[in-house]
Order: sequence, then structure tokens, then C-alpha cells
Amino acid sequence: MGFFDKLKRAIMGGKDKAEKAGKAVEHGAEKAGKAVEHGAEKAGKDVEHGAEKAGKDVEHGAEKAGKDVEHGAEKAENAVDDKEEKT
Repeated sequence: MGFFDKLKRAIMGGKDKAEKAGKAVEHGAEKAGKAVEHGAEKAGKDVEHGAEKAGKDVEHGAEKAGKDVEHGAEKAENAVDDKEEKT
């Protein structure tokens, strides 16, 4: 009977180890899923922030360009007026 007891213990021990390994795999998959979800959420927020910042930068650049054009037009107009006064 010693042989069958050892065989039974080996089978039961293997079954226990397989169950523990299965639980470890499930836990690892759950952690990986949460990590992917968190990464995707962070990436989405980063994209939104980047788009918002880019929009503000474009708006600021357009405003500055408009002011530069206005300033250039004023300088040109003043130069024409100065020429007319001199003649």
C-alpha cells in the first residue's frame, strides 16, 4: 500500500500545484489588464492635453502674426506719409 499512497500524494500534490499556477496566471492576467487599461487612459489624456496645447499655440501664433502684419502695415503707411510730407 505504500506505493499507492505515494502515487496518490504525488497526483494530489501535482493537482494542488496546477491549481496554484492557474490562480497565479489569472492574477497576472488581471494585473496586466489593469495596467493596459491605465496606460490607455493615460495615453488618451496625454493626447487630449497635447491637442489642446497645440491649438493654443496655433491661436497664439496667429494672433502674433496678425499683430506683426498690422504693425508692418502701420510702418509702411507712416513711411508713405513721411515721403508725402517731404515732397
